[in-house]
Amino acid sequence: MFIQHHSTNQRCSRLARLVAVPPTGVAVSVLAEYNRSKRRAQSDSVCAIILERAMIVLDTNILVAVLLRDGGSARAVLRGCLNGNYQAVLGPALLAEYEDVLGRAELFADSVLSARERFEVFDGFLNRCRWVEVFYAWCPNLPDEGDNHLIELGVAAQADAIVTRNLRDVSRGELKFPSLKVLTPEQCLEVFPCLH
Repeated sequence: MFIQHHSTNQRCSRLARLVAVPPTGVAVSVLAEYNRSKRRAQSDSVCAIILERAMIVLDTNILVAVLLRDGGSARAVLRGCLNGNYQAVLGPALLAEYEDVLGRAELFADSVLSARERFEVFDGFLNRCRWVEVFYAWCPNLPDEGDNHLIELGVAAQADAIVTRNLRDVSRGELKFPSLKVLTPEQCLEVFPCLH
């Protein structure tokens, strides 16, 4: 459980609209509105509600799918993170992977968003993430050793799920954590439906 301020929810729902409808130029106005409301929120009275939300690790392939094309269910999951339906967690290894992939201009040559809009969506997403330090390497021995950090972050954050399109590799580790689900975006939306 956590306490969430209404003003934060309103700011992020405006940013989430960018993910819902990505025409060129919208990101700039959405981000400007987000920054204005952020300054106003500092003087707002505290009015909070208590909510429960799923804590997820969002694999890089989901973020790329959203930024490259329509994204469908991947976009709905990212929108859920921006709207506060999900609490995305982030650690040093995942942040480095995000930044590495987003820095590949050739990957996004056919993207529906400009480079600036992609980074604005990414910054908005990072603003909603909870930072988690990973102090213990579990070494789940996944077929792709480069994905071990996803499991380690999920365990350290006590996350409910890892959302990925790479179920084959991420769910086949030698070390199992029964409370940590590995889900596709469609499964995530089904298991943890968005409230708004």
